[in-house]
Amino acid sequence: MSKYIILGPATLSGTVEPSGAKNASLKQIAGALLTREIVRLNNVPKITDVLNMLEIIKKLGVKADWTGKNSLSIDCADVHKFDIDPELSGKLRASVVLIGPLLARFKKATLVSTGGDAIGKRSIDTHLKGFTKLGVKIKYINEKYLFDATDAHSAQFFLDGMSVTATENLMILATTLKGQTILRGVAQEPEVGDLALMLNKMGAKITGAGTPYIKIIGVEALIGCEHTAIPDRIEIGTLACAVVASGGTMTIQNVILEHIENFLNQFEKMGVNFQFKPKTQNLKLKIKNRTWGNLEIYPSKNLKPVYIDTRPYPGFPTDLQAPFALLLTQADGMSKIFETLFEGRLHYSQELKKMGAKIVQKDEHNIMIQGPTELSGAEISTTDIRAGATLVLAGLIAKGETIVDNTEILERGYENFDGKLCSLGAKIEKV
Repeated sequence: MSKYIILGPATLSGTVEPSGAKNASLKQIAGALLTREIVRLNNVPKITDVLNMLEIIKKLGVKADWTGKNSLSIDCADVHKFDIDPELSGKLRASVVLIGPLLARFKKATLVSTGGDAIGKRSIDTHLKGFTKLGVKIKYINEKYLFDATDAHSAQFFLDGMSVTATENLMILATTLKGQTILRGVAQEPEVGDLALMLNKMGAKITGAGTPYIKIIGVEALIGCEHTAIPDRIEIGTLACAVVASGGTMTIQNVILEHIENFLNQFEKMGVNFQFKPKTQNLKLKIKNRTWGNLEIYPSKNLKPVYIDTRPYPGFPTDLQAPFALLLTQADGMSKIFETLFEGRLHYSQELKKMGAKIVQKDEHNIMIQGPTELSGAEISTTDIRAGATLVLAGLIAKGETIVDNTEILERGYENFDGKLCSLGAKIEKV
């Protein structure tokens, strides 16, 4: 177990660039299994979840090597297994997205369990129902799922739940199914669109990814490619909350406006002083109909309270409600947050209360936050990635010493989080 010792308060200032999107890179690593040729991935964050995914695919026979600070070379020519390691998959919920490419390669796959954050009920039922509609036979024996895609076929259907990983899993499998598959009611997250962009570079024929309607025309084989992951919109939002709460000035470079408009809308309502400065182009990525630029944030006074309810993209992201809760402790008045997607994602509020935050948790989905409140240092602990980052932000604005326990959890999703914050003026010791 690791911990951060934080000395606050700190006023953050400077320039920072976000890492590649965790939830894009994990799925792109899985997508590489579709081909026997080399796949090169750039802007991959070196975080625990990515390292665990690499260990899982290496157990399947994949050769994966870091060729640069954030670049991977993945060779799946010698993949010889379709059993996903149960111990490793127990650490990583995203390992479920390996089912699609394994079925495409071997027509078979097995999965025991998946791990991840303790943030409520997150079954794989949507995956199972979708695979069944694509003709995959599924058995559950001795706590193990056995998948058989011998008779898999294209199909048209409405997804039973807007699951991001289920959308990606089904899209991956459908790339190799003869005929046309149409998925309706799917997740629209930017990471889904980024995965489709990579798969199309590999020879897939996918249209509509990032909308509620995805069409996939199956191809016989896919080829290698090089792809650069989009910036992590959740990290961008977390850093933005940090600088606003601290009263500092920051430039977050190379962000995609369309991916962060959902939380910028809340910034506008709160009276945050920010400006998005567009660029003519991004040298790393070329994505149509996307506005690249820098997000500049300046000191903001008299923040207004807001009501936030989390929704699937393009709504307000559940992964940012915790950082915003911390920020709202500094707003003048009563704010409310309604977590619509998960019932176990408000535990961090009890930790913030130890620091002096005035938060009332009405039930598993609703909290009320009264501000502004001066926070004081305390020893606090996290249970999930986003809560962990939030508690670190709380330590930055609190008076005195804050100790955040179990920080290895937040390092599953944030690359060099303490280092980036220290470069902006934070005082954090990792022990």
